[in-house]
Amino acid sequence: MRHRWINRFRQEGHDGLWGRSSRPHHCPRQIRVEVEEAIVATRRRERRGQDWIGSQLEVPARTVARVPRRHGVPYRANSPLNSLPRSDTSTDALRQRTPRSPRPSKTARPH
Repeated sequence: MRHRWINRFRQEGHDGLWGRSSRPHHCPRQIRVEVEEAIVATRRRERRGQDWIGSQLEVPARTVARVPRRHGVPYRANSPLNSLPRSDTSTDALRQRTPRSPRPSKTARPH
Protein backbone atom coordinates (compact mmCIF):
# COMPACT_ATOMS: atom_id res chain seq x y z
CA MET A 1 0.00 0.00 0.00
CA ARG A 2 2.80 2.37 0.88
CA HIS A 3 4.52 1.74 -2.47
CA ARG A 4 1.40 2.85 -4.33
CA TRP A 5 1.49 6.28 -2.66
CA ILE A 6 5.23 6.63 -3.14
CA ASN A 7 4.96 5.74 -6.83
CA ARG A 8 2.09 8.19 -7.31
CA PHE A 9 4.11 10.95 -5.65
CA ARG A 10 7.13 10.20 -7.83
CA GLN A 11 5.10 10.17 -11.03
CA GLU A 12 2.58 12.96 -10.37
CA GLY A 13 3.95 14.99 -7.47
CA HIS A 14 1.56 16.36 -4.84
CA ASP A 15 -1.40 16.08 -7.24
CA GLY A 16 -1.01 12.29 -7.24
CA LEU A 17 -1.76 12.15 -3.52
CA TRP A 18 -5.34 13.38 -3.86
CA GLY A 19 -8.07 10.76 -3.42
CA ARG A 20 -9.35 9.02 -6.52
CA SER A 21 -12.73 7.61 -7.35
CA SER A 22 -13.16 3.88 -6.84
CA ARG A 23 -15.87 3.76 -9.51
CA PRO A 24 -15.06 1.23 -12.26
CA HIS A 25 -14.00 2.57 -15.64
CA HIS A 26 -16.44 0.31 -17.48
CA CYS A 27 -19.16 -2.24 -16.72
CA PRO A 28 -18.89 -5.14 -19.16
CA ARG A 29 -22.12 -6.76 -17.94
CA GLN A 30 -24.22 -3.59 -18.13
CA ILE A 31 -27.38 -3.85 -20.20
CA ARG A 32 -27.20 -2.26 -23.67
CA VAL A 33 -28.78 1.17 -24.19
CA GLU A 34 -31.08 -0.18 -26.92
CA VAL A 35 -32.50 -2.79 -24.54
CA GLU A 36 -33.03 -0.17 -21.80
CA GLU A 37 -34.90 2.07 -24.24
CA ALA A 38 -37.05 -0.87 -25.37
CA ILE A 39 -37.92 -1.74 -21.76
CA VAL A 40 -38.89 1.85 -20.92
CA ALA A 41 -40.92 2.25 -24.13
CA THR A 42 -42.71 -1.07 -23.58
CA ARG A 43 -43.53 -0.21 -19.97
CA ARG A 44 -45.01 3.14 -21.03
CA ARG A 45 -46.89 1.73 -24.02
CA GLU A 46 -48.20 -1.55 -22.64
CA ARG A 47 -48.40 -0.73 -18.90
CA ARG A 48 -47.50 -4.34 -18.15
CA GLY A 49 -45.39 -5.87 -15.40
CA GLN A 50 -41.82 -7.04 -15.37
CA ASP A 51 -42.63 -10.70 -16.00
CA TRP A 52 -44.55 -9.96 -19.20
CA ILE A 53 -42.04 -7.42 -20.52
CA GLY A 54 -39.15 -9.73 -19.67
CA SER A 55 -40.69 -12.60 -21.62
CA GLN A 56 -41.41 -10.36 -24.62
CA LEU A 57 -37.91 -8.86 -24.75
CA GLU A 58 -36.08 -11.98 -23.49
CA VAL A 59 -34.60 -10.11 -20.53
CA PRO A 60 -34.68 -11.30 -16.90
CA ALA A 61 -37.67 -9.91 -15.00
CA ARG A 62 -35.42 -8.51 -12.28
CA THR A 63 -33.54 -6.47 -14.87
CA VAL A 64 -36.83 -5.19 -16.27
CA ALA A 65 -37.86 -4.06 -12.78
CA ARG A 66 -34.61 -2.18 -12.21
CA VAL A 67 -34.42 -0.28 -15.53
CA PRO A 68 -37.63 1.80 -15.35
CA ARG A 69 -36.85 2.74 -11.76
CA ARG A 70 -33.45 4.01 -12.89
CA HIS A 71 -35.16 6.12 -15.57
CA GLY A 72 -37.83 7.47 -13.19
CA VAL A 73 -40.71 5.62 -14.85
CA PRO A 74 -43.35 4.62 -12.28
CA TYR A 75 -44.68 1.08 -12.15
CA ARG A 76 -48.07 2.23 -13.40
CA ALA A 77 -47.01 4.82 -15.96
CA ASN A 78 -50.48 6.24 -16.73
CA SER A 79 -52.04 6.01 -13.29
CA PRO A 80 -53.83 9.21 -12.19
CA LEU A 81 -52.22 8.87 -8.77
CA ASN A 82 -48.77 9.39 -10.30
CA SER A 83 -49.58 13.01 -11.09
CA LEU A 84 -50.37 13.78 -7.44
CA PRO A 85 -47.76 14.71 -4.87
CA ARG A 86 -46.76 11.84 -2.59
CA SER A 87 -48.60 13.28 0.43
CA ASP A 88 -51.90 13.27 -1.50
CA THR A 89 -51.65 9.57 -2.32
CA SER A 90 -51.08 8.40 1.23
CA THR A 91 -53.89 6.55 2.93
CA ASP A 92 -54.12 9.21 5.64
CA ALA A 93 -55.05 11.86 3.07
CA LEU A 94 -57.63 9.62 1.39
CA ARG A 95 -59.53 8.43 4.42
CA GLN A 96 -61.67 10.65 6.54
CA ARG A 97 -60.36 11.18 10.02
CA THR A 98 -62.74 10.94 12.93
CA PRO A 99 -62.08 13.10 15.97
CA ARG A 100 -60.84 11.26 19.01
CA SER A 101 -62.77 11.32 22.20
CA PRO A 102 -60.91 13.09 24.99
CA ARG A 103 -58.88 10.88 27.28
CA PRO A 104 -60.14 10.50 30.79
CA SER A 105 -58.26 12.63 33.24
CA LYS A 106 -55.85 10.95 35.55
CA THR A 107 -57.31 11.13 38.99
CA ALA A 108 -56.02 9.64 42.15
CA ARG A 109 -57.71 6.34 42.79
CA PRO A 110 -58.47 5.36 46.37
CA HIS A 111 -56.52 2.42 47.65
